[in-house]
Amino acid sequence: MAAQSGINLPIPPSLSNILALGNPDVNDSKLDLPGSQAEVENLKTLYNSTQVHIRKEASRQRVLEQASSAGVLHLAAHAFVDELDPKHSYVLLANPTANSGRAGGQLEVGDFRSLRLSKTSLVALSACNSGIGRVARGDEFAGFKSAVMMAGAPRMLVSLWPVNDEATAQLMNEFYKSVAKDTSSQALREAQLSLIRRPEFSSPFMWAAFVLVGQPN
Repeated sequence: MAAQSGINLPIPPSLSNILALGNPDVNDSKLDLPGSQAEVENLKTLYNSTQVHIRKEASRQRVLEQASSAGVLHLAAHAFVDELDPKHSYVLLANPTANSGRAGGQLEVGDFRSLRLSKTSLVALSACNSGIGRVARGDEFAGFKSAVMMAGAPRMLVSLWPVNDEATAQLMNEFYKSVAKDTSSQALREAQLSLIRRPEFSSPFMWAAFVLVGQPN
C-alpha cells in the first residue's frame, strides 16, 4: 500500500515532533509488516515534523536515544505480551548490529519505564495485544500501559487483541488526520467510523481493538 500524497495538516503543539517507527527488519521475512511501513510513511505526508524510521532504522536504540524529545511516539511493529510476567513483554524492533539470522531488538516493558516521556503527549503502540497485561497485587496493572505512564506520558493508544496489518494502517491514518482538529478520543471515534463505512473493514475485529488510556484531552 503506497503512502498517500502530501497533505501537511496543521498539528497542535501537544502533538508536534512525531517519532514514528514501522516495519522493523527483524531478520525474518515472515514478520514483515508492509501495512505498518505505509502507516508511518503516511504520517510524514500528513505532518512535516514527523521523523520516520523503517526497516533497519526502526531500532530499539533509536527509541532509547530519541523518545525523550518526541511529542508523539508511534511504534508500528509486533508486540509480544507475557501475561504471566508482563515485565518480559516487548515490542520487536530492529537490531542493526545483530548477526544475520538473529532476532531484532526487544524493547521491553522495563525499557519503556526508563524512558523520560514528560514531553510526550501520546504513545501509540500500533501492534497486537499492546494493551494487554495483568492486574498485580493492589489492583496495579502491569504491562506496557503502566510502564509508559510511569515514564511520564499522559495517554496511550493500544490494542486489546491481534490486529490486521492493513486495517490498522487505515485506522491510524484516519486517526492522525482527525487529531489535528479533534481530541484524541474524538479522532479515534472518527477513525473507527471511517472503517465501519468500508465493507472490507466493517467487522469490529478490524476497527474496535484500539483504545485510548490515560488522561482525556
